[in-house]
Amino acid sequence: ADGEPILEEAFEQERQMFGKVLNPTRVLAHCPTILKCAKNLYASFEESGLVPSTLLALVYARVASLNGCPFWVDINSFRANEAEDGAKKVANLANWPDSDVYTEQERIVLEYGDRMTITGKTVDDEFFTRLLTYFTEAQVVELTAGIAMENFRSKFNAPLKIEAQGFCQVTQT
Repeated sequence: ADGEPILEEAFEQERQMFGKVLNPTRVLAHCPTILKCAKNLYASFEESGLVPSTLLALVYARVASLNGCPFWVDINSFRANEAEDGAKKVANLANWPDSDVYTEQERIVLEYGDRMTITGKTVDDEFFTRLLTYFTEAQVVELTAGIAMENFRSKFNAPLKIEAQGFCQVTQT
């Protein structure tokens, strides 16, 4: 960790939590200031808890898949599997609009993720009103920030070819 306190702390925390240092952390370690900022941002979602973590993980896995990022698909799929029917939901993410395994709340979150991620899609007033039938304004802010964060980190990882680390074996159905 080259004697940098943030690197030593991040590496040790990940070894304790995952048994190894995560690939994005190894890459971000080249810029400790950016690593610290990214870690603090990720931690804020864990601390907030306004939106269930398994629901966030599900939409994060979808967004990471759209952005071509195997690492975040892997780890978010692993976390989404903790939910009821999580494995089925992860396996059907590529075809979520045609699948019957999702609740209405999950469907609107996945649609929101698609609208925020796919170029040319928008969030119009009608959709936003529907979103507010499932979430409070504070939850919508957290959900929006979370999807934006996943777009950042998965778009960061994809061009740098940051690979998955085998947390979750996903089978598409």
